[in-house]
Amino acid sequence: MNCNSSAKFDLEQLAQISADLDAKFIGAGAKNNTSSNISKKTLELFDKYDVQGAFKSNNITIGNEKKKRTRISKIKSCDEYASKRNNISMDFDTLVFTLSWPPTVCYKYLKSTRNASWKFPLKTQWSIHGLWPSRIARRAPDFCNCTRKYNPAEIETLMPELEKKWTNVLNQSDPHYLWNHEWSKHGTCASTVDSLNTQFKYFNQTLELFDKYNISSVLSKNEIELEGTYKQIEILEAFEKSLGKQIGNNCIVHYVNDRTRKYFLSSVHLCFDKSFNLIDCIKNKHFPTNCPSPLSISAEVEYSTMEEIINLI
Repeated sequence: MNCNSSAKFDLEQLAQISADLDAKFIGAGAKNNTSSNISKKTLELFDKYDVQGAFKSNNITIGNEKKKRTRISKIKSCDEYASKRNNISMDFDTLVFTLSWPPTVCYKYLKSTRNASWKFPLKTQWSIHGLWPSRIARRAPDFCNCTRKYNPAEIETLMPELEKKWTNVLNQSDPHYLWNHEWSKHGTCASTVDSLNTQFKYFNQTLELFDKYNISSVLSKNEIELEGTYKQIEILEAFEKSLGKQIGNNCIVHYVNDRTRKYFLSSVHLCFDKSFNLIDCIKNKHFPTNCPSPLSISAEVEYSTMEEIINLI
């Protein structure tokens, strides 16, 4: 579309940037391009938004076919997310330590594809999702400092432990994807706490919390066993009895039909102050749960194995 026929293309004006154009703007020097409006701004955008690097960092390479979940949706930059948070304060009140139950993490992927493969920790072991700076009754901060890029070299000595305890269960994706995301979104915000102010400290401290608070052990000691079905209040009281504080949890909801739904325990949240003293998790609209109400006398939550989850699909 030619929006202004009076604006003539002048090749001489491009002499100073011709080398850049040849390298980055394929076809820019072709004779049939004389109607184009090529500017330095185009080259600046090329340098600023490294599309090739974004694909590479998410393990998307030429000839490597990927499912839609691992394509373009994963290459949004930290800057893009942060730009939507201009009016959100970066301070926080609490740290939420979130652990996931791997079989239910896979449920949403199984709904979209049966060809996915998984990488689980031990059969009865929960896995770290992240350590999230949060606020009481306010929206949590995220993507606080996009200049602090994820650097695998900084946590190289932690890699064996991270792979076992902070597992990216979707086997086809880059194992660094989850850690990169958690650092960029949450770790950069936690850096105002001295014990979390480096990438190494953030991941190491989270691993220490995982070792200190054994979710499988808490559940088992309170007779919450795999393949069992329990009231929501029984699960919450199990943690309060063992830890002395209220926790949060989430479920996946499986709709059997229009009137019947099943709840499956999916994640557990432990809350801490900035000195890592365990505190009550306070439910609010910014920290919701989709598990049934603790007051419900009919709805129950299932603590299921991978085999049971697969049979839902």
